[in-house]
Amino acid sequence: MAGADFQQLLDKAERLLDRIRTKANELVESLNNLLSKIPSLLVPGWVVESIQTGIRKMYEVYDQLVTKMQEFFESPGWPWALYDAGDRWLNEVGSAAADTEERINADRLKVDDYWKGSAAQSYTNTLGTQQAAFAAMVGVARKVKESLHQAGRGIRNFWIAIAIGLTTAAVGIVAAIIEVTGVLTAPAAPPTATIAIVAAISTILAGYWAVFQEFEGIKIEVEALREEARYNPDFDGDRWPRATAAGEWQAD
Repeated sequence: MAGADFQQLLDKAERLLDRIRTKANELVESLNNLLSKIPSLLVPGWVVESIQTGIRKMYEVYDQLVTKMQEFFESPGWPWALYDAGDRWLNEVGSAAADTEERINADRLKVDDYWKGSAAQSYTNTLGTQQAAFAAMVGVARKVKESLHQAGRGIRNFWIAIAIGLTTAAVGIVAAIIEVTGVLTAPAAPPTATIAIVAAISTILAGYWAVFQEFEGIKIEVEALREEARYNPDFDGDRWPRATAAGEWQAD
């Protein structure tokens, strides 16, 4: 997902939240207008109480949704930055390591043409470990790229879940407004809106939990990469292999 595509997703979520605000206010106004047009003597007390209780409960979950969404909008995450970082790991680190691995070859290097003696032989003897170390770096770069891309996809999927949840809430509130057609059906309107908002919150929390679990998995993968680099047999312990074997460099 490119930066522009993700920004469109954020804009869509913001428009949906604005629609929820507008329609929630419209619902309350519709209920108040309905009650104001009917003489109080003709409106059963339980109807008024039911509507007032329903509105209060609706606003409780509504406030939760709006507050949480404001937090998400402040720190939405930037998937394309993670994609770019992953690509740079592979293209700049991995490709450079692969090119160097290919060049470090006893048959391709001209050590024997210009350099003789035990020092030259000592250097040539380490080419295998040097090649293996660069090959390991290529593997690490690929894994880092995949982890960063996975993190980016997780953020994108989370915002898709948010858009789905907000759409559910907006549609539910519109349905509640339609229910405000008479005194006896009006009490059902606030619960309809409340159920839709709760469903939206549930969808968003499920998306949040999914991305949280994904990031926990990525943390484990990164730690595994760190351990792999630390104990990789192609490295000298946790260091890069020596360019010459110990004790082999002697003047002839």
